[in-house]
Amino acid sequence: MIKIRTIIVDDEKVAREGVSMLLSKDSEFEVLDICANGKQAVESIMHYEPDAVFLDIQMPDMNGFEVLNKLPNTVSPLIIFITAFDQYAIKAFEASAFDYLLKPFEDDRFFDVLKRTKKQISMIKSGKYSQNIEDLVKQFTKPVEKTEEPVEEFTNRILVKREGGVTFIDVKDVIAIEASDYYLKIITSIDEHIMRKSLNSIQEKLDNNQFVRIHRSTIINIDYIQSIEKYTVDEHIVILKNNNRYRISKSGRKNLKDRFLL
Repeated sequence: MIKIRTIIVDDEKVAREGVSMLLSKDSEFEVLDICANGKQAVESIMHYEPDAVFLDIQMPDMNGFEVLNKLPNTVSPLIIFITAFDQYAIKAFEASAFDYLLKPFEDDRFFDVLKRTKKQISMIKSGKYSQNIEDLVKQFTKPVEKTEEPVEEFTNRILVKREGGVTFIDVKDVIAIEASDYYLKIITSIDEHIMRKSLNSIQEKLDNNQFVRIHRSTIINIDYIQSIEKYTVDEHIVILKNNNRYRISKSGRKNLKDRFLL
């Protein structure tokens, strides 16, 4: 079996380890190198000339687009961008990215990328290469479905898998939910739970009259808000009843304002 030669590039250790762990579950992928910054990435890609690169966009020394600009035309692996910022999607298309993974992503989404990557590389090696940007665009363009009477259904309990069983958490007991790369931390008044799920997917199941997303990585229960304080001239923080403090983004402030809090 011919291996798909792969390089991982991300400045965050947890992210590198997460991608490496997921790739190890598919025997058709061989990880040649794992890079922590753009400079290492350029050197590694030019040295190995891999089939595919999982490339972070925001890195301190050189971003993902700058890495690609440093590569000669003769080196052209399939690029799967990985980032926590969806505003780079269009630029990724322009850079002829094969795919675009938005952190934190579900395992199923990642394995779908692997499946399509294998198909694409097979086409390249057979001389039938056709990089379909339209397919990529479709992933970020959800069709608008018209329904006569939309009904919202919210969950009352969150199920968290753990070794040896599962834990059920009453939603009313959730104080805040924090996202960190590929994981969520669910904070209650009693304890904390870790689960592998995206913040977007869990937000869809929560009552938006009760839970507010104040930052791309934070959802809070408005019943646990103690105060909102000015942090800088343009920034605010929210202080919860458990004394946790969270930065409020511009969009988060609007969400709070819509709940008559600001």
